[in-house]
Amino acid sequence: MLKKIFKKISEKYDNYLLLKYLKIVQPNWTKVFAIKMIRTKNVLVNNKKTEINYKLKTGDVVEFYGVSNPEIPNEKKLNLSKLRPLQIIYEDEKVIIVSKEIGIPVQADKHNNLNNMNNRLLNHLNWKNKDAEEQWKPTFIHRLDRNTSGLLIGAKTYKAYLELNTAMKVGKIEKYYTTIVSGLIPFKTKIIKNYLLKLPEENRVQVVEETTKGAKQAISEVKLIKHLISENNSLLEVKLITGRTHQIRVHLWNLGYPIRGDQKYGQEKDKKKYPYPVLTAYKLIFSDSLEGENIQQLKNKTFELRNIRS
Repeated sequence: MLKKIFKKISEKYDNYLLLKYLKIVQPNWTKVFAIKMIRTKNVLVNNKKTEINYKLKTGDVVEFYGVSNPEIPNEKKLNLSKLRPLQIIYEDEKVIIVSKEIGIPVQADKHNNLNNMNNRLLNHLNWKNKDAEEQWKPTFIHRLDRNTSGLLIGAKTYKAYLELNTAMKVGKIEKYYTTIVSGLIPFKTKIIKNYLLKLPEENRVQVVEETTKGAKQAISEVKLIKHLISENNSLLEVKLITGRTHQIRVHLWNLGYPIRGDQKYGQEKDKKKYPYPVLTAYKLIFSDSLEGENIQQLKNKTFELRNIRS
């Protein structure tokens, strides 16, 4: 039964995005539903309407209609044991790095509530769910789109999670992708800088002016590996300087060289040759100045997938 719920924000959730916090306290809400609740004033902060990207502060009061003690799926009910095992690239007591295949989301979405990478991680660790709001659970620290394959970094402890997130934000973990785009790129290297705006209801991102409300700067470094002349394609390596949603896909599309198989951004349907966007997160480089006692074992290490399509 739904009822009005008031949640006072503790120090633990200081600086959390409102949307992320709602997913924690109401795990059965989809992202689209949560956004709708915020925009229709069914979620208030300090008795006022707010934005989906609002950052919570200690002492804020979040008010919404929901379930006071939502039933959180546990391992037994979800039968996680039937999920496919992880493809493990590296693992220690604090951190795990895996290879994600195409077609699997990192976390539950409106299409898939069980078979996702986070649940596979919980199954691998034989993790038992407890209280959803107070109990942190192992998770991957970044995302790949459902139809993007490649390397994912997971945190097995909360301290490792914090340290990995910090390292990612300050650029001490470098992420590289390979992709095939339509057309023959006329340059060897290029830095792409612009501003992106998320359109959550359309699940799209668009390039906008710097002054646009909600716009965030996005930077990618593109390197030509080789031209695939017979197919009028180019094989590229892309380094993410920032990590915005759909960043590589939008950057290359806006440049006039859309990723092969990417119907959302510029490509016609070709299920036979390119059923999915040709994009793989193929390499991770951890800095030799990596900080944090829980991730020191990764200092100056490189992890790379082989046999990437070319």
